[in-house]
Amino acid sequence: PCVRVIYATKDYHVDLVAYAWRKANGIETFELAHKTDGWRPADPPALISFVERTREPFKDTKDTATQTDQFRRVVRCLKRWNDEAIPTESDDKPSGLAFVLLCATTLQPTTTVAGKPDDLKATLGVATFAAAWPGRLILKKPTPEYDDVLEKLSDEAMPDLKARFAKLAKVLEKAAREADPVEACKLLRTVFGEDFPVPEPEETARRTAAPAIITSSSSA
Repeated sequence: PCVRVIYATKDYHVDLVAYAWRKANGIETFELAHKTDGWRPADPPALISFVERTREPFKDTKDTATQTDQFRRVVRCLKRWNDEAIPTESDDKPSGLAFVLLCATTLQPTTTVAGKPDDLKATLGVATFAAAWPGRLILKKPTPEYDDVLEKLSDEAMPDLKARFAKLAKVLEKAAREADPVEACKLLRTVFGEDFPVPEPEETARRTAAPAIITSSSSA
């Protein structure tokens, strides 16, 4: 349903969605343009409202580095992980909306003992949940047509997706146990891409005996 505009630099794109809007007798209706299925029932304002309500519990998890809440940061992490695993567009590649709905289903505000947002632990929880889902992972839109956004994935691609979630969970668990923040970030780089920030050793001050806590500014 999206028209993707890819910029010449290849590192930036915009997805454009076409809707038809009608108003009769004071009632608004929307339809979504689909490449192969014509016009399909939709309700984009209701979908936006759903996401806003879902993010409400995360309003106290904003950070100074990204100025976003934990819900958005975890979704961004998963989308980046997805792009690293499947860099080209494919029917077997989950859409960005799939990760929004997955987090809406599984994610809870997650903090450290000190009360600061713990994005690593939050992402780990989502990945663990998805990997353990019995059978096909199903994520239905909360608005018309109430379709499963993962329906397009083939029966071969679904086990692969869940296996990738399991691998992601293992890396996140290992990074959480790593005492050296530099080594922890190097582990995270293997799943989030080569430009994932890794601090210089001197920036970490000194190694501690406790596992490194990757803050939202480092992990998102």
